[in-house]
Amino acid sequence: MRLQIRELGLTEHICHIRGFDKLTSAGMTFIGSDLLKVMEEVLPARFGGYSTDYQMVEEEDEKGHTHMSIVVSPDIGTIDEAEVISAVLAEISKGKDTQRMMAEMWSQADTLRVKRIKPLATARGKLLPLHIQR
Repeated sequence: MRLQIRELGLTEHICHIRGFDKLTSAGMTFIGSDLLKVMEEVLPARFGGYSTDYQMVEEEDEKGHTHMSIVVSPDIGTIDEAEVISAVLAEISKGKDTQRMMAEMWSQADTLRVKRIKPLATARGKLLPLHIQR
């Protein structure tokens, strides 16, 4: 005999739950933990500000291609955007062979771009270091 979920006492239904544990672009997927150190430690140490001034955002363009935006708060002074991209690629390349290959693919696909805007908050107002925007 197979019991239905309701018969087990599970009556609550939840939906629209999103995870930010993976970001994908150019066919390469990085696990969130591989990117957290970059957003929370590396970029603030090199370019100033706080961890809440930086965010990695996965977004789709009008053609459906996925790109990664490195959001840098305008509160951070003048920065060289090419250096920010180089710093991110250098850091994520420090991992295993697969991470080096994925970073190289992101570099060749020119998937990383810098956006000088305030980091995006969730619907609940949280500022997460990794964000997916559709």
